[in-house]
Amino acid sequence: MSRDVGELAELRRELRDYRMYVDDDALRERIGDWIEESLAQSEADTARQFVEEKLNALLDGQPMYNSPAVSRGEDAFPDACEGCPHYGAACPVVTDRTEQRWRTRKLEEAESEQEARRVFEQQARDVDCHRIPAFLESWDNDHRALLERGQRLQSKAEDLLHATAGEDVELEDDATALAVGGGEQ
Repeated sequence: MSRDVGELAELRRELRDYRMYVDDDALRERIGDWIEESLAQSEADTARQFVEEKLNALLDGQPMYNSPAVSRGEDAFPDACEGCPHYGAACPVVTDRTEQRWRTRKLEEAESEQEARRVFEQQARDVDCHRIPAFLESWDNDHRALLERGQRLQSKAEDLLHATAGEDVELEDDATALAVGGGEQ
């Protein structure tokens, strides 16, 4: 799979670069705050990473299948999985090796973040999982505002840097014109 870096990581990288050149202390501070917030919100920079992180977290907390270790099958699942047809039996998304291999293979073939999302959506439809769509929706809702704020900061930094660069170019042009004009007289 082409490893999409993701918009969050790309914005972080660009804003880190811009922060070094921005003279506006308030804007530089807002950029730093945004970078810290984007790192704190999730280690994932793409929906693919976020969903994989959430699926792994399901297994960290519960076995996700009925076993002798639990008195009732439902005890092996988080409450958020209630209502799933596999609740209390076995979650095919995280316990069925065939489903895991299918997802892994398809994600490796995915060449974009959109294709990776479609893999998750397809698996959710195929096995009737309601958690994957909830994870994708959570990613979209939680990260959309963060991305929008980051993009606004990026635009402000670019505007400031381009305005400064434009002034420098004008000064250089004037200085060059003076030097050329002054040297010819």
